Amino acid sequence: MVAVLSFAAVVVSATRTQALPEVVGAGKAIKSWNERFTAEQFTTLRIPDVGTLKLNKNATLRFENPRSVVLESGDVFAEITPSGKGFRIRSGESTVQVKGTKFGVTAPSTVYVVEGAVEVTTPRGHLNLGPRQAAVETRLVEIGAEDHLRWLAQYERPDVRLKLDPRDQTIITPGAPLKWNLILETSALAPLTLGKPRDVSQYFTLVVEGSSRPLDASRVHVKEARSGANGLVRLDVTHPCVLECAVDPGLFPEKGRVTLHAVFTSGNPAADTLWEGTIRSQSVTVEVR
Repeated sequence: MVAVLSFAAVVVSATRTQALPEVVGAGKAIKSWNERFTAEQFTTLRIPDVGTLKLNKNATLRFENPRSVVLESGDVFAEITPSGKGFRIRSGESTVQVKGTKFGVTAPSTVYVVEGAVEVTTPRGHLNLGPRQAAVETRLVEIGAEDHLRWLAQYERPDVRLKLDPRDQTIITPGAPLKWNLILETSALAPLTLGKPRDVSQYFTLVVEGSSRPLDASRVHVKEARSGANGLVRLDVTHPCVLECAVDPGLFPEKGRVTLHAVFTSGNPAADTLWEGTIRSQSVTVEVR
């Protein structure tokens, strides 16, 4: 019985790992191995037990097997799970082999890493790349990975989340200093632009028991963020934006337990990677004395 169960497990595992990649949202798989596939539009391919590939419009590739892809032209971005160890993309004379990671390849010879590490091999040698590094034909270049991710930003609208962190200061006493953190996070791979620190600081509101109470912008300061050109505040999946907010206890007129949340409405930053929208944080309960 043990032998039979072991054999069945091997068969099931082999079947899963040999499953053809499927087009996400279309409900269909690529027809066969080694068949050329061209993305007629931005396309996401799911590789069972390996990860996902995001293809720019007109990118062309073919799968030799679930862990080996030949990129003939265009851009592809890979998000490979730890179970996809050994996955590789060959483009031109370059072969990129990974461990669990997020990376991109532009045919024929550009590689950039967002998270994790890859090894690039060409007839000219080997190069190991880590997070936020890029290479052309195994030569390390200074171009940031985000410069290669702009095509992804055109097709995906990443979410932005707001977290209100009271920093254990949930008991409010009149006259006592009160400083909370407002944390903006995103799933975006390419950096999103929020605006200048002054712009970011002036678009926060506290909603206390259903009543909106604007925060004093002069008391909201950028504590931690990624800085872009012209001092613009940016954030991406690995760089949240943390603001420290000095809250006036006078915003809470009623004594007792009070439920509130924060709201952020973006300004209009002049950049092609701007983010616009309104988001609210989770609810927080405080005690006013």
